[in-house]
Formats: sequence, C-alpha cells, structure tokens
Amino acid sequence: MTSAFISREETVAAELCSLFRRFGYLPYKMQKFEDYDLYVRFKDYLLSDSVITFTDEGKLLALKPDVTLSLIRSVKEEKGGIHKLFYRESVYRRPRPGEPIRELLQTGLECVGDLDAFALSEVLLLAGTALVRISEEAVLVLSDLDILGAVLDRVTPDAALKKTLSRLAGEKNLPGVRALGKEYGLPAEELEDFCVLLAISGSPEEVLPRLRPIAEKAGASGAFAALSGILSTLKGTPVEKVLRLDFSAVSNGKYYNGLAFRGFVKNLPEQVLSGGQYDNLLTRMGKSSRGVGFAVYLDQIPLLDSADETDADVLLVYGKTDPETVGKKANALRAGGKTVLALPEKPKGGTFHEVITLTEDAK
Repeated sequence: MTSAFISREETVAAELCSLFRRFGYLPYKMQKFEDYDLYVRFKDYLLSDSVITFTDEGKLLALKPDVTLSLIRSVKEEKGGIHKLFYRESVYRRPRPGEPIRELLQTGLECVGDLDAFALSEVLLLAGTALVRISEEAVLVLSDLDILGAVLDRVTPDAALKKTLSRLAGEKNLPGVRALGKEYGLPAEELEDFCVLLAISGSPEEVLPRLRPIAEKAGASGAFAALSGILSTLKGTPVEKVLRLDFSAVSNGKYYNGLAFRGFVKNLPEQVLSGGQYDNLLTRMGKSSRGVGFAVYLDQIPLLDSADETDADVLLVYGKTDPETVGKKANALRAGGKTVLALPEKPKGGTFHEVITLTEDAK
C-alpha cells in the first residue's frame, strides 16, 4: 500500500526551518546551477569529488553538489556584522563511494561574520535542538580541532604522519597509533598524551577536568578556556543531555578548525548531522570573516521508520456505517494522539498497530 502522507523528511525539514527562523536566521535560496570553477578551486572541501557538469553557451556549469560554498561566496563582509542564514536545498552527489549520484535533500544553517562565543554556542544549541526534534535518542559528538591540533603538533611536525595519526584517531585505533609512534621514533610522552586525549569521552563535566592538563601542556589554554566558556552557556538547554565530547571524532581538517561536531540518532547507521567552524575555508576564499554551520542530511530520516513501518496507528474500517458515526469515532481516536486511516474496506496491503471495524449499528 502506498501512503499518501507527506514524507517524514519533508515534515522534519519544515520543522527545522521554522526553528531556525525563530532564532532570527533568514532563508537563503541558491540557484540549481553554479559555475564549475567554484567547485574546482575548492574541491578539497567537497564531500564528494563527483560533480555533474554541462555546457551552457560555452560556459561550464555544475549541478550543485554543496550549499556552503555558494552561500559564503555570496555573503558580503561587514565590519562587526554577522550573517545568519538557513537553507533547505537539494544537492547532487554520491552518498558513498561507488554509489550513483543522487539528489539529496538537506537543511542547515550558516553563521558568517565577526563571530563571538555566543554565536558559536547558539549554533551548537540549534544543532542539538535539531537532533532532538528528529529523535529524543540522539547524541551530538563535539571535538575541538584547535586543541587536537596543538597536541598533535607536539607529537610530530611531519604533515604526512599527522594525516595518518588523524586517520587512526578517527578509527579509535590506539594500538595503531602506538605502533606508528614506535616505527617512527615519535616522543613517547607526547604520543601518550595524544592517546589519552583520544580515549576520553563523555559529558563536558566528565571530560573537561581531564582535558585541561593536556591542553595546557600543549599550549592550548586559550582554546580550552574558549571551549569551556561555550559549553557553560549550554547548561540547562536541550543540548546538555545529548552533548558528548570525543576527540576521536576527527572531521575534515582541511574544512574545519576549532569546533567540529556530528549528530547521530538511534536506529540510523550513519551521522544525520555534521558541522563545525570553517575559518580556513573563508581565508582561502579571500575573506576575513569567521564561519560556523551545520547540515542535516534529510535522506537519512526515512530510515527511522523502518523499525516501526506503519501507514497509520489505527485502520478504521467503517463499511456502510453512517458518516457522522465514522467521523466521531475517527476524531476521538485522533484526539488521543493517534493517526487514523478510515476506509470502507480493509486494504490488501498496509501495516497498522490496530484495526477497528465498525458495524452499521455502531454508535
């Protein structure tokens, strides 16, 4: 049976856009096609290296694989100004290597300009709130790449080794980290600090006391103080119960600096939200602004229904019962918070928690 209801991803997208608007974020709408040159120059920042291109009157265009690049390019810098924008767009890319290019619906926001601690904490608040709107069983995993980078700098100055260590960190492969350290003769104390950093994970209250001495030893006291200040503003908010610090949650180091975070919900195999600061990208684009944002991957949302795949809570089969009686019964069930599908006969397909059959003399 094919449901005629609005898809869950569309419903979630509308709810999140309404949430962002209440925080003063303004809608941003991008064109479906962009200059291919934009994606060539910044291909290191794309999630997929596959871009659909075509020629229009001799000009090479691309079917948008990304929103952030287009959005921040369009933002005009103003001294002391902050641009807060949200979007609901389809992008076109491969979800995973080897898969065909697909149209993927996503919503998200970008905060660009002279950012301060409040602006950063507000984005984290919205990310956590967005996750809870999708599912109450959610986790927002937060890392600070400035602290992680400072600790890693003490281990080795070699860029190739740092890249390998970051990959092993993302895999939580501490034996692999130690084996690499032994192979290349990396300093034991500094390497152990790196391993300790990767091993600690939990709520801010649990992690911050253990993080402080590692950050101070690495010369990242300022980054630690900034992180602590941001986290203190989130106490008592919806984010507090879903937030976890985990420095093994390594994100794209070329894209992000400072705060980097990912969102996961129960019963979804992959992250449903990804975001962080991208000052480095803005610098490469010739801008002096700072930026932070996140995207919610709405193509993941329908998978949540797989655990409880129903067309409605109640199927109300009314036969030849008079319309007034059917209406009263259906409205009573809906008033109790249930979704009700009323049909004269039971369909051949479809799944329901409950089936109620009315008789002609039902009252």
